[in-house]
Amino acid sequence: MSVVIDDALDAITLNGDPDDLKLVLRNLNENALEHLASAGRITWYALPDRNGVAISDEGPGVDDDELPRIIERFYRGRNRSASGTGLGLTIATMAAARLGAVLSFRNRSDRQGLIAELQWRTTSR
Repeated sequence: MSVVIDDALDAITLNGDPDDLKLVLRNLNENALEHLASAGRITWYALPDRNGVAISDEGPGVDDDELPRIIERFYRGRNRSASGTGLGLTIATMAAARLGAVLSFRNRSDRQGLIAELQWRTTSR
């Protein structure tokens, strides 16, 4: 397993309640680690317009029909082999909203993992 942190993250500032920010970032990282293959990679990077961050993993991704449901309380999807309660992404989404940000998820274009994006609604953070 490897973790890559893009240098462009140094150029952005994420404002908001430190506890909520830590909660979102920790839950996203733990989710990526939980679903990562042993030889996979997690990549943290700045969004192109620098108003947020993204984390990309090389896990199995999420079936398209399940993607909208992964933020529902207690939803664990078809991959029940992963541990957890199904609350991590729900909690992260709620904390993101308190920060004035939006948390969204999509499969990687190569279908080899998931991308989570934490994006502030305005450029004035």
